[in-house]
Amino acid sequence: MEILDSLKNKIYETAKTAAKKSNEIVETTKIKFAISDAEAKIAQTMKEMGEMIYDAYKNGEEPEDEYLEKCSAIDDVFENINDLKERLCEVKDIKVCSECNKETDNEAAYCSACGKKF
Repeated sequence: MEILDSLKNKIYETAKTAAKKSNEIVETTKIKFAISDAEAKIAQTMKEMGEMIYDAYKNGEEPEDEYLEKCSAIDDVFENINDLKERLCEVKDIKVCSECNKETDNEAAYCSACGKKF
C-alpha cells in the first residue's frame, strides 16, 4: 500500500509541476504576442510620420502639432513594451542585464555573459 501512495504522490507532484510550467508558457506566449503587437503599432506609426521627423523630435526639435501627437503615441507604446518585458521577466523569474541584454537567473549577483554586477 505504501508503494501505491508513494506512486500516487509522485504522479500528483509531476502533474502539478507540469501544470505550473504550462501556465508559465501560456503567460509568456501572451506577453510575447502583446510585445509583437505593440512593436507593429510602432512600425505603422513611424511609417505614417517618417523616421526623420521622430529623430528630430528626439533631438529636441519641435515638430508640427500633428507629428508631436504621433511622437507622444510612440513614446506611450515604448513604455508599454518596457512594462510587458518586465512582466515577462517576472513570469520567467529572470532578469535582463542592462549592459548586454542577456537573460540570467533572478538570484544571480553578476551577469553570466558580461560579468556586470546587479
